Amino acid sequence: MSSRKRIVVVEDEAYAVLSVEMVVRMLGHDLVGAAASGEQALEIIAREQPDLVLVDVRLSGALDGFETVGRMRQSHPAPVIFMTGYRDTATLAKIAAVEHAMGIFKPFTADDIALVVRTMLP
Repeated sequence: MSSRKRIVVVEDEAYAVLSVEMVVRMLGHDLVGAAASGEQALEIIAREQPDLVLVDVRLSGALDGFETVGRMRQSHPAPVIFMTGYRDTATLAKIAAVEHAMGIFKPFTADDIALVVRTMLP
């Protein structure tokens, strides 16, 4: 049985996608999709059925990260890591209210990403 996990990243900033991809591969997992919008992410998640989703709080398109995760969770229960540069009370409360989720704050390092990915994957 393989311990490789399938991961999707939902982020509209290319540097963050590359950072996550580098760490995912370093940890021995597979990045099975990347999306810049919530709408695109939902299509990828439905098709790929990932083990973990990293999602920016603010996205291109009509859906933000929280709305994207809410819709995703209607059919797919993957754990979520919210990526954000916002540390305001409202954003922190929204992250805390989502089951099987945690946050990582920008700017983040490869070590930061590795820590949260290891924490969220069994």
